[in-house]
Amino acid sequence: MAIGFIPFKLALTARPGFTLIELAVVLAIIGIISAVSLSLLWNTESADAALVRSVQVQLESGASQAAMLTGDPPNDTANLITLATSIEDQTDSAADVTLNCGAGAGACTLTFKGKGAGFLVGLNGVVQVTSLTGFSHFGLAGGQIIAL
Repeated sequence: MAIGFIPFKLALTARPGFTLIELAVVLAIIGIISAVSLSLLWNTESADAALVRSVQVQLESGASQAAMLTGDPPNDTANLITLATSIEDQTDSAADVTLNCGAGAGACTLTFKGKGAGFLVGLNGVVQVTSLTGFSHFGLAGGQIIAL
C-alpha cells in the first residue's frame, strides 16, 4: 500500500461525533424554544403590570369620589378599606387578588400570584406605587410602574 493512499472502504466508514448540520439544527431548535418562552414570560409580566396600574387608577378614582361624597380626605382609612373590597370584587378571581388598606395613613398593599405592589394614597388623592415585588422586567419611577 502506498503512503498517503486511503482505501475507498475506509474513507466511507462512520466517524464519531456530530455533523455541522446536526449541530445547527439543535441550536436553531433551542433558539426557537427560548424565544417563545421569553415572550410568554414577558406577556405574563406585562399583564401583571397592567393589573397594578389598573388598581392604581381605581384607587385614585375611588378615593377622590369617596372624599367628595363623605368630606373625608382621600386617604381616609375607612373609605380605603371599603374601596379595597370593591376593587377585589371587580378583579379576576383566578388571579387571587388581595388588596389590603388601612395599615397606615393611605397605605395599601396588593398581592397576587406571588407578586405584590405597595400604594400610597396622598391627601390630594394622587396614588403612587411605592414598591414592587416579583417583577423582573418592570420597576418604579416617580410613583409609576414602568418597563425596564
